[in-house]
Amino acid sequence: MNKLLKYSGSLSLLLTVVAFVLLMATPSVNYTVSAFGKSETQSISGIAGIFGGEFSLVKFGCPWAGILTWVLALVAMVILLLGVVFPLLKVKVLDRFAGVLNLVAIVALILGGILAFCEVSALTAANADGFKILSSVGSFGLGAGWIVGGIVMIVAGVCAVLPVIADFKSKK
Repeated sequence: MNKLLKYSGSLSLLLTVVAFVLLMATPSVNYTVSAFGKSETQSISGIAGIFGGEFSLVKFGCPWAGILTWVLALVAMVILLLGVVFPLLKVKVLDRFAGVLNLVAIVALILGGILAFCEVSALTAANADGFKILSSVGSFGLGAGWIVGGIVMIVAGVCAVLPVIADFKSKK
């Protein structure tokens, strides 16, 4: 069990990096149009889903769920990276704040994972008029990479909880 706890921070960091890459590299939202017996699917890239862009001549701003998911993943990644690198370098700067920083990383990962699933509603709310017209002839769905990325972020948050639980039990 102690070996698992020793590497749970590194595992959580690795999972966060995987989720971050999935959010950036895979389509955030898929748009499917069914007409005349044919079905055509277009997708909004992950970067456009985070920072806004243009889709089918509709310009949209950055949706709140996409940008928050990206920021929370980035914050958690930086905190977990510091938590992995500083002990290797024997730097004791963060010893006083380690518990608070770990709690921030846990909350950021779990909240970011949940917000990843809100991307479709946030994207359609970013430009309600343009996407209302598109919704009348097709349907929007969350991209598979964002689904997996959200799940991976939640799993990374759970992995980051393990050392906190062990630390709490050892001090009891």
